[in-house]
Amino acid sequence: VMDKLGKERGLISYATLSDYNANMMLATAGGSSSINPSLVRTAVGTFSDQVAHFHIRKIFRPRTYIYMGLWSLIGLGLLYSLLTRDRLELNVLHDRNPQFVTLSDGSIRNGYTVKLLNMIPEPRTIVVTMQGLKGAD
Repeated sequence: VMDKLGKERGLISYATLSDYNANMMLATAGGSSSINPSLVRTAVGTFSDQVAHFHIRKIFRPRTYIYMGLWSLIGLGLLYSLLTRDRLELNVLHDRNPQFVTLSDGSIRNGYTVKLLNMIPEPRTIVVTMQGLKGAD
C-alpha cells in the first residue's frame, strides 16, 4: 500500500501493544515529553534501529515448527490409514428374535444376515461358505 502511495514503508505495519508502547516511550523520551519525531528517525529520515517493528521471526519460532510437524504427522497418519484400509467389509449378524427356531422334524434353525460392502467401483464375485458344525445343513 505504501509503495502505491509513494510513501516510505513501515508507516503502516502490524504491531503489538508492546511494540506500540515501546515506540511511544522512545518518541516521548521515556514519557517525559510530547512526541518528538526526531527521536525515532535518523538524519536521513528513515526509522532508527531502536524502533520496535514486526519481524517474520516472531511468527516462525521453534514452537511453530513443532506444531507444523505434529499436524503434518497427524495428516500423514490419516492419509496412510485411508490408503491402507480394507476394500471389502463383511458383517455377519445374528437375527433378532427368536434366538433359534425348532422345525417340525426336530432340527434347529438359526438365522443370520450377511452384509458385504464393496468399496471399489468394480463388481466382485464373492463366495460365502460355512464350516464347523458336522451334520449342519
